[in-house]
Amino acid sequence: MKPATLLYGSLSGLAVAGSSINKRQIQECARFEDDIGCQRAFRACSKGLEAKKQPSDVEDVMKCLDTHRLGFAKFVKRAGQGQEGKATPFRADIRVDANRDGVTDLKGTSDIDGKRNWTESSGAIFLANIGDTNDRCKKLHPVKDLESFEALAKCHDASDDEQHAPRYMARMLTVPIPGLSKSAKATVTISDDQVAPLVRIFRALRDGEKWEMVKNDTVFSAEDVQRGIQLGIDARDTRRPGGWDGRVKVDFTVEDGETKSQDTAMLRVAPVLLHHHRQPIQKLFAPDFPASSGDTTNYINRVERDIENSMKVANIPGPISKVPTDDVWTQDWFEPGYTSMPGPNSTVVSLRVMIVGRHDSVAHAERLVYTHLRGEGVGGIDATPSSGDTDNKYSTLRAGGNIETIPPYEFNGKKFPSGRVVAGGDKENYPPQRDFFVAQGVQDPLILDSTWLHVKHFDEMFQFVPSKTQRGWSVLAIDPQHGIEILRLVQKTHGGEQRVISRGGQPVGPTINEFLADNKNMEAAKTTSKHMAANIKRLMKETGITEAEIFRLPALFGPHQHVKQQTKPISPYRRAATTEPSNKTAEIEMEEMDLALEAEILKSIKPQVPQEDSAYNTSTAKTVWRRKYLKDYESFEPYLPSLVNGLPLSDSHYIAPKPHGPIVNGQDVFERRASDTYKKAGFATVDFIDEWMLHQVSGDLHCFTNTFRDSSVPWW
Repeated sequence: MKPATLLYGSLSGLAVAGSSINKRQIQECARFEDDIGCQRAFRACSKGLEAKKQPSDVEDVMKCLDTHRLGFAKFVKRAGQGQEGKATPFRADIRVDANRDGVTDLKGTSDIDGKRNWTESSGAIFLANIGDTNDRCKKLHPVKDLESFEALAKCHDASDDEQHAPRYMARMLTVPIPGLSKSAKATVTISDDQVAPLVRIFRALRDGEKWEMVKNDTVFSAEDVQRGIQLGIDARDTRRPGGWDGRVKVDFTVEDGETKSQDTAMLRVAPVLLHHHRQPIQKLFAPDFPASSGDTTNYINRVERDIENSMKVANIPGPISKVPTDDVWTQDWFEPGYTSMPGPNSTVVSLRVMIVGRHDSVAHAERLVYTHLRGEGVGGIDATPSSGDTDNKYSTLRAGGNIETIPPYEFNGKKFPSGRVVAGGDKENYPPQRDFFVAQGVQDPLILDSTWLHVKHFDEMFQFVPSKTQRGWSVLAIDPQHGIEILRLVQKTHGGEQRVISRGGQPVGPTINEFLADNKNMEAAKTTSKHMAANIKRLMKETGITEAEIFRLPALFGPHQHVKQQTKPISPYRRAATTEPSNKTAEIEMEEMDLALEAEILKSIKPQVPQEDSAYNTSTAKTVWRRKYLKDYESFEPYLPSLVNGLPLSDSHYIAPKPHGPIVNGQDVFERRASDTYKKAGFATVDFIDEWMLHQVSGDLHCFTNTFRDSSVPWW
C-alpha cells in the first residue's frame, strides 16, 4: 500500500475524520516513503494534537510531521538496519524566510506555511543584486564612447556568475536528511526556462566565506544532503512590465536509489520603490559645475552654501554631495528609489536603485547614474521600455522632477503603505517609466495633468510635505488666482507702480498696473487656475485629502514666450568693483547688479526644456505628432519662483526659493504670505534662498537638488 493511501484510510479512525483531503495534502503525505514509519508518525501526531486539544485536521498533522521528521528518519533507519539494498525513507525539505521575519527557520515550523505560494502577506523575498561593489564595473568598462558606456550600464554585481555582494542574497536552507546511502544525490533547480537566466543561486563554502554558483545541472552529494545545504539567491534584474513578474519556483530534489522526494519554495524579487518626503534625508546632491567659469561656479557655490546652512540647523548630514556635471537640474536626470527585504534581528536589508530620468543628447548627465552614483549598495536601472512606440511622450515627462511620491495612505479600500507614485502628464502622454512602476505592484502611479506647464513637471504644481497630523502629510499647491488677489490688494492700498518682480536695483518685468492690465496674464491666470482646480479635485478623490490639508501658495503665470520677453535681462555690463563681498547680503546685492554675470549664467545653464526638443524632431512621425499635439495649445510659465518647488528638510523646517515679489513697506508681500502659509502647514522654520538665476532658466530649488532618504521601514 502506498503511504498516501495508508494515511488516507487512517483518517476515518482519528480526529481528522471529516476533514477534506485535497490533492496538495495527499502529495504531502506521499513524500513519506515507508508505510510503517509514516503510519506511526501520523498516529503520534494526531494523538498528540488531540491530547493538547489542538486542531487536528490534515494541515495541522502535516506541520507536526515536519516537526518530527528527524525522529521519524532515525526510527526508520533503525527499523531498516540489516536490510541491504533498501533505501532509507526521507523527505526533501527546503526552507526560505516565508514569514518574513529575517530568519530562515530550520528547526521549527514558522516558515512552512506560505513557502510554496507567494502572496502579498507571506512568501520569501529576495533582491535584484545590481550594485557595483568595489567599482568593479567602472574599472572593467571605463567610459570612452557610447559603446563603452552601454557595456558599463549592463555590468553590475549580478551580471556574471560570481558573488560580489553576498549581503544582498536571501538565504535558503535544506533540512538535513540523515541515513542516506553514499550514492544519494540532490539538485536545486529552476524549471522555468524564462526565469532561470534572471535568477542566481549560490551554495556556501567554508561556512559562507565563499559562494559558488549553483546551476540546474549541479549535483550535491549524499554528504551535502545529510549535513544540510546553505544556499543564497539573488536576481539579475527587477520586476519588468510585460516580462518577469519577479516570481521564481525553486525545486529541491533528493534521490537515493529508486526513492525520490521533491520540495518546492516560491520566492519573489522585491519591488523597486520610490521615496516620499516622510522618509528622512540622509544625503543631499547638487551639481558641481566643473567646466563652468569662475563667476558661474561662485554663484552655484553661494546657493549651495545657503542650502548647507539650513541643513546644519535641521541636522541633515552634510556637506552637499556635489555631482560632477554642468547639468544644473540634479532632480531631473535620476529618480532615487530602493529595494529591500527582511534582515536578521528585525532589520531591513536595502539596496538603493537609481532610476534614469530624462536624457540629454549633449551633456549625457543621465550616464552619471552608472559612472558616479552606482556603487556598493547602490544600483542603477533604465525603467523605460527597451523598444516600442514612445512618440506620444514628451522627453521632459521622464524627468525625475515630474515623478514624485504621495506618502503612505489608505482610502476607499485602497492601501498604499509605502506611498504612491504620482506624475505629470495626461491620458495619452505620461512618463515612459509608468509601466515599470505598475509592474512593481506596490505604488500604482497616479497621473495628474501637467501638460499646460511649459516645463510640464509635477514639482512645479504640487509638493507632498510631512506634517505633525494624524495623516502625517499635507499638500502644498500653487494658486494662480491667489497671486492675482495679492497684486490687486497692493494696487488698491499702495498704488500699482511697484514692479511685480523685485530684484535689487535693476528694473525687471512689468509693474503691477501693467501686469493686471495685460489680457494675456489675466487669461493665463484663469486657465492655469482651472487646470489646478481639476488636479486638486482628482487628488482629493484619489487620496481623501481635505481642503484643510491643502495649503495654497501664490503664483503668477503668463504664456511662456510672453513671460520670457518681459523678464529677459537688460544689456549686460560688468561692474567696476572687484572687491570681495563683505557678507551674504552684499554678495547677493552684487549678483543682482551684475547683469553680465546674469547673462553668463543664462548662457551656461541649460533650461529644463529646450526651445526645440531634438527628441521630437528626428523623424517625420514625431514632428507631425508634436505639431498636431501643440496645435491651438499654449504652455504657461511662472513669473516668480515656484513656492512649491522647495525642499522640506523635516516636518518643521522648509527651504523655499525667494519669490522676489512686490515690495511693500520693505517686505516682499509674496514672501510674507508664503511664510504664513508654510507655518500653517507646520513649518516653524522657513528659509528663503535666493536662486533667481536658476528660475530664469525655468527651475528652482527642488529642481536643483536631489536626495538619498531612509529606507529602513518594511514595505511588506
